[in-house]
Amino acid sequence: TLSSGENSSLGTFTGKMPADGNEYSVSYPVDYSDNVLTHQTYVENGFGNGLMKMSTRTNGTLEGGFVLSADNAVLGLQLSGNAVINKIVLTNLATQATYTLDCSKQEVSTAGGKLFYIVVPAGTWINGMRVEIYNAEGIIIESKEKTSSIEFVASNAMMMPELEMHDIIYKDIEVNGVTFRMILVEGGTFTMGATAEQGSDADSNEKPVHEVTLSDYYIGETEVTQELWEAVTDDNPSDFYGTNLPVELVTWEDCQTFINKLNELTGENFRLPTEAEWEYAARGGKRSKGYKYAGSNTLSNVAWYGANSNNKTHPVKQKQPNELRLYDMSGNVYEWCHDLWGDYSSSTQTNPTGPANGDYHVCRGGNYQINDARYCRVSFRCGTALASTIPGLGLRLALKVD
Repeated sequence: TLSSGENSSLGTFTGKMPADGNEYSVSYPVDYSDNVLTHQTYVENGFGNGLMKMSTRTNGTLEGGFVLSADNAVLGLQLSGNAVINKIVLTNLATQATYTLDCSKQEVSTAGGKLFYIVVPAGTWINGMRVEIYNAEGIIIESKEKTSSIEFVASNAMMMPELEMHDIIYKDIEVNGVTFRMILVEGGTFTMGATAEQGSDADSNEKPVHEVTLSDYYIGETEVTQELWEAVTDDNPSDFYGTNLPVELVTWEDCQTFINKLNELTGENFRLPTEAEWEYAARGGKRSKGYKYAGSNTLSNVAWYGANSNNKTHPVKQKQPNELRLYDMSGNVYEWCHDLWGDYSSSTQTNPTGPANGDYHVCRGGNYQINDARYCRVSFRCGTALASTIPGLGLRLALKVD
């Protein structure tokens, strides 16, 4: 059972221990409305007959998280969304061991929310986990990592927080031993430029706002990393070194050389995103919630910039992603776009590629050096000479949908 104080976020779990018949309870801060269904479902499925207790570990100290004593060690996943799933794979990030729930014999729609159980051997120590959800076609439609540490002591069951389903489709591409991910962006029409949420921070070059329609395309889950750049070019011009750091100090021409070599190695047709594609993706595409920055109205949640970067780049995927599961689009490094710099027009456009002539190319996103949050907004734009090498200027790949 789950109960809550009158105007408090403190919830209480109560359960009987089968061994002695005594009742035990534990209180913890919860969002009551979000947890009632989840834990009632546990009881309905027969896992509510044991002691619920704290059982996660940080530096040897038990704290946080919740374990429910039961006959089997299981991980409960509360999924919500609208998808038909075929398989759920849990990866223990500490050991890379995987645990799979095969749903192929009975495909289940998660519309309205549903609880799934994955059996995990008693005694397993999970220090961070990744959950990958496959649809009926065997395509991963959701991949999410949790950093919580969980100890599965003998005969215990663990409930993982609710995981919202998204039909995110992507393709992984391997080149010279390095794998990178491209996220599918479903095309649509959006308002580009100084939209209402940008407020007085918007610059004049972000006006007038105008309607843009885009076709489907893929865009990089992250900036191009140094590991990928080196795998293709056998070179690394970056100011800060690290395989999972974004490559930087690259000119627009350097990017074209890199992309041409990448295309030769993969047989694909990669390119830089157009300015409109970049902004649409940063806003979250059709899933946009209208944030000022890429994924949040609080910049520090999604970006490395002057106030939190310690004046250096950081490994990709360390901040929260946006609605499309894209990382670092408001910080870490600025990103080259395909387009030449030009003024906006109020006319509607379809798949724009920028002006035919100009001296500068567009750069988008935020930068680890930038102290002013205005320059990390999804609509902020700047122009840079194509031969410029600027600290904290990198790139993100785009790819046409076949």
